[in-house]
Amino acid sequence: MDNEEAEKLLIFADKKTQDTLQEQKKFLLESGMMDKDMNPTSTIDEATQKYLATYNELLSSTLGDIQNRLQNNTQSIMRQRTLTSTIQ
Repeated sequence: MDNEEAEKLLIFADKKTQDTLQEQKKFLLESGMMDKDMNPTSTIDEATQKYLATYNELLSSTLGDIQNRLQNNTQSIMRQRTLTSTIQ
């Protein structure tokens, strides 16, 4: 998944998760070890590696949850419309 797609999905995350991810990303960018696309710019020290791993885990789990919710909501809407259109 590319950054643009991830940004679009993060709109559906709760405010606390969005804030946490923004703070973590800001720290990683300010460290100078990551570029704006979150690619390493230099050798990453151990503490930053742990922080980056935490960021990636939260990002991955959040995006996975959002994708599942969107898929479930879409399926639910499709079922509802199928049932109601049959009745009408």
